Amino acid sequence: MYQTQRSLMLPRIIGYFNVLAIFLGLTRFRIDFKAQRVLQSRHVARFVICVNIAYLLALPVFYFYEAMYTSSQFDENLVFLTESANMFISIVAAALSVLMRGRREGIHLELAETIMALDRRHFRSMYAGQRPVTHRSDHLLYFKMFTLCLQTVVPFYDWLTVSDALDVPAFLQTFYYVYSQSILAMALFMYYHWLWVLRKRFCYLNLTVIDLLRRLQQMPIGGTQQRSVIEATTILIKISQVHALLNRLLSHLNRDYKVQILAVLLKNVIECISFGYYLTLGLSGSMDWEFNVDTLLFLSYAIILFVDLNSIYWISHMITDAQQQMSEIMRRFQLLPSLGEEFDQQCELFVMQLTGQQMDSKLAGMFQMNRERALAFWAYSLTQIIVLVQFDIGLQLQPSTDNAVLNRLDKLFRVNDDEE
Repeated sequence: MYQTQRSLMLPRIIGYFNVLAIFLGLTRFRIDFKAQRVLQSRHVARFVICVNIAYLLALPVFYFYEAMYTSSQFDENLVFLTESANMFISIVAAALSVLMRGRREGIHLELAETIMALDRRHFRSMYAGQRPVTHRSDHLLYFKMFTLCLQTVVPFYDWLTVSDALDVPAFLQTFYYVYSQSILAMALFMYYHWLWVLRKRFCYLNLTVIDLLRRLQQMPIGGTQQRSVIEATTILIKISQVHALLNRLLSHLNRDYKVQILAVLLKNVIECISFGYYLTLGLSGSMDWEFNVDTLLFLSYAIILFVDLNSIYWISHMITDAQQQMSEIMRRFQLLPSLGEEFDQQCELFVMQLTGQQMDSKLAGMFQMNRERALAFWAYSLTQIIVLVQFDIGLQLQPSTDNAVLNRLDKLFRVNDDEE
């Protein structure tokens, strides 16, 4: 009962997030896998174009006012530097996500049409009687939705608690900041969602091959053996073709999302290092932090975002594992007695195909995203936090005006020089 309710609820929630992606100007398509259709509208397309133009035109104005505000709040120190660098990378990454909408829509349309065709021809028969195979990735998808909602609500809550009166410019700044962060989070969620969709299909292929292996192991020797081997060969040919097609879609997805994912990962690294540096300053007493309910909420929110940073590595690890499980399953076919030249040849061809596909499993052909890379990410962030803390200790012992590097960076990011 619970599994049925969840299977009905999840597509509906994903549909709501599809509408949010349209509102953010990231896509003009509504993809409905349940109804097996892609909805397109000229009115929606015009709305998305207008939203993209308005966002890009407002970007330099927002950056100017935000840089002025940051410059007025912080003196010449590393806190100001990390805040300015974080803001700059965020708006550049958001602008890239908007500018690359056309390329992103192309791969989305290709994925949707191909997967819907595969569902009609192959996967509907595989779904029948199969147990759920996406339990962990479903939970990760729910968590990703939760963090996306938090990233939309929390900045407005912070603005309400800080502002004593209605300040229209401050509200517009907050709205633009939330909009930019939502663009980045939604772009990552769309990539995450397609990984989830592809992983589900890879898992059903794995279950189908495991079921085929069990039937061959239990196959009685007799007149029905030849007919069963012919049927198994046909199933194996079909599965190898579908697996190759899914792998090609995954490679296209990684290739087309390369720049956007790398920009978001760079932003995540900067945010992780910045927050770790702020937290170190707060615990050491270098910054005035009053521990109250708002501080506790902020720390809880930061911890949730820290966990969210790893979710992209986890889902990538899951789909890579589901993709490569087929090779392990096919090795078990080699333990079977010979079932005919045609069947043995098809098994060898499938194994060769899987070996070649593993070479293309890296993100954008550059690096793999898995749990080991997540550990490397945290190790690198911790190293940079230690470097910043050491640099800050050196600045406390030596006036910042004597530091040529910091002065140069300060002049680069500072806007309102009259307030120095």
